[in-house]
Amino acid sequence: DGDELFRLELAVEAELRRLEQPAGSVYRREVLADWAFATDTDSATKQAASTEAFLATAAFEDRVKANLRALIGEGTRAAETGLCPSTARQLRFLLEESADPSDPADRKRLSEVVNRMESIYNRGRACLPIAREDGGEPQTECVGLEPDIEEVMAESRDPAVLLSAWRQWRDSVGRNVRPLYSEYVELRNRGAVDNGFADAGEFWRTGYDMRPDQFRGLMVELWEEVKPMYGHLHCYVHRKLSEHYGSEAMHTSPAGVGAAAAAAAADELRNEGLLPAHLLGNMWGQEFSSIADLVQPFPGVPALDLTPALEAREPPATAHSLHEMAEDFYTSLGFSPLPDSYWEFSML
Repeated sequence: DGDELFRLELAVEAELRRLEQPAGSVYRREVLADWAFATDTDSATKQAASTEAFLATAAFEDRVKANLRALIGEGTRAAETGLCPSTARQLRFLLEESADPSDPADRKRLSEVVNRMESIYNRGRACLPIAREDGGEPQTECVGLEPDIEEVMAESRDPAVLLSAWRQWRDSVGRNVRPLYSEYVELRNRGAVDNGFADAGEFWRTGYDMRPDQFRGLMVELWEEVKPMYGHLHCYVHRKLSEHYGSEAMHTSPAGVGAAAAAAAADELRNEGLLPAHLLGNMWGQEFSSIADLVQPFPGVPALDLTPALEAREPPATAHSLHEMAEDFYTSLGFSPLPDSYWEFSML
């Protein structure tokens, strides 16, 4: 009845308030441990701390779910429908199952696998001609993805250098990550099935305030809406790159290693009108901003460039001062200033 629902809502709200402090502490610990490892992935000590923090968070979330279910009883979903929308939404997210395995040994292994893949990713290298600050002849150096390889992918217009960078980095990362990623998929899917999902993909699609099948349908609908525009854009970029690089470069696939594979990949590029991923300005071929000089539709119109104005400031703008400018903008709108911990843990 109404009185019972009112008492339930008061009890749930009290429990949610009680959870704020311990939850903040647990999640802060995990974030800090993850950040410490992300900025020093060669440290076995920091990797172990990250795994330990992940397991502590998982155990905390298990206790929270158990306590909330005990408070609400078996009719969890029915109780949610009678609560005010904000309380019901908090409750739903707190009770939502995860794709983490239920077995503690599997949970630990999952964290170790993720951290190991991140370490391999950050240690990936490619040996490339790197421009010298004094303007001399480029020197061949074995460098990492950020910032060196990314700068080569964005700035070089030599298709051979771009192809080499694309292949070398993936050879040093992808081949080593592959067996770990297969294990990661197996562990994630096992955890998802443990928690009532078909697989980890279905779990990921539950986080959008709609059923997984509704989310899939919405994505298909949105893709169909933008597909014609994207087709025109793809065709335009293909023509512009062809004008600059020529037929041979456009029909060289970064994935085609070996004579037979290269020939097959070239045929696919030619027949399907595909874009060679290594010519698109970044390691993932995900956007075209770095090749704007090759594909902009009005090459005679100068782009807006704030660099001279920033360099002319007294003192000249720095990465730190740019963040402070952004902070000033947001505080002028009424947002809170950045906490001291932002500057303390920043990589700036």
